[in-house]
Amino acid sequence: ASMNKTCILQASKMTCIPLTHNTVQKSTTLKNCFELHTAQTVELFRTKTGSDCNLWVEQIQRNIDLASDNELFILADYMIVDEEKSASLRFEDTLEKVTASVEGLLSYLAGAKALLKFCRSQSSSSNLDDTRLIMLYLNIERALAFKGNG
Repeated sequence: ASMNKTCILQASKMTCIPLTHNTVQKSTTLKNCFELHTAQTVELFRTKTGSDCNLWVEQIQRNIDLASDNELFILADYMIVDEEKSASLRFEDTLEKVTASVEGLLSYLAGAKALLKFCRSQSSSSNLDDTRLIMLYLNIERALAFKGNG
């Protein structure tokens, strides 16, 4: 038996049955038999002894559980990847809007001065030593100097 499906050899014919969404149980009517219930059919299997039957049922059930867990992990992985992609797209969209807003502010002297005043107030009130804030501050200073009113 593999993790995703169980294969059974019967009279020189191999039957492979997917394990997810299926159940296995001992037969209530036949001795040393177990049933594998699928959405389409119920497969009946006979073993030589009752302990062999119990072993088959336990091992198939173990693999059904593993296959179901694997299916859930795969689904969770898809959900995480989708969320990460969505978050990345939201971040890129926000970054584009912020960049456009900053560029818009810097294109007008009054906007550049307001942004510079904001940066100065933020850096002095919180003792923020953030490289990005310093770079933004320097870019604003350059923009103001370029406009001739620094």
